[in-house]
Amino acid sequence: MVVIPSKKRKKVTWKDPLEEIRIIEKIEENIKEPKYVLNILYNDRGVYLSERIQKNKEMCGLWQSSGGKVEEGETSEEVVLRETAKETDIELKLQDLTYLFNDPHFNCDVYMTKLQKNQMPQQTEPEKQGPWTHFAFKAYHQYAKNKKTTPTHTTYIVELMKLLKGEPAMTTQQEEQAEDALFGEAEVYDTKVNILLDTGAVGCIISKQFLDKIGKPIEAATNVKIIDVNGNRSSPLGIMRQVPIKI
Repeated sequence: MVVIPSKKRKKVTWKDPLEEIRIIEKIEENIKEPKYVLNILYNDRGVYLSERIQKNKEMCGLWQSSGGKVEEGETSEEVVLRETAKETDIELKLQDLTYLFNDPHFNCDVYMTKLQKNQMPQQTEPEKQGPWTHFAFKAYHQYAKNKKTTPTHTTYIVELMKLLKGEPAMTTQQEEQAEDALFGEAEVYDTKVNILLDTGAVGCIISKQFLDKIGKPIEAATNVKIIDVNGNRSSPLGIMRQVPIKI
């Protein structure tokens, strides 16, 4: 997520963590696995969508991207690769995927994949959906705005348009000025670390140095930009999902 600093925001000088540690009753965070995945297939000119045509199914008549349900024991990446191949006959590799965000309303992980010139989605399930149709970005934006697409496209169309065109997106206003914060201890991947808790923040940051120390690779690439409370902009190396945290 990106935090947009207020024009009146002052530069933050964090206190020594050792002075701010508090004893908190330890609780284990319930990590929610994604329930669904969605993979937006696109190229330089627009987006590929397919109409849902099963009359006995929810959202019939709406235009959708490739996607499906995450079964027990599966990662969202595995489901994206499987469902994309099943619904479009396009075999992708993990490095082809770019994770964007999770739509909390459906607990749906959203990805995008830029197709090569020789990659064309095929209609593999004619009983479920119509042929894949290429929408120019302007037409895609209009369809989503008019609620002719599945809800995730409609809800996040502004952010999606920016991401598909390679622009910074997912900008979220931080409501309160972060002049002070709580330092404490937690277990991340069963390793004790010092943490900084800021209720005004909309995302979490974990260092590459820490991941290297515990032997965890970065899971996926992302186009999300980070703007910290001091107004400094940076690009993260990637993302980690479903990080186990005990506070």
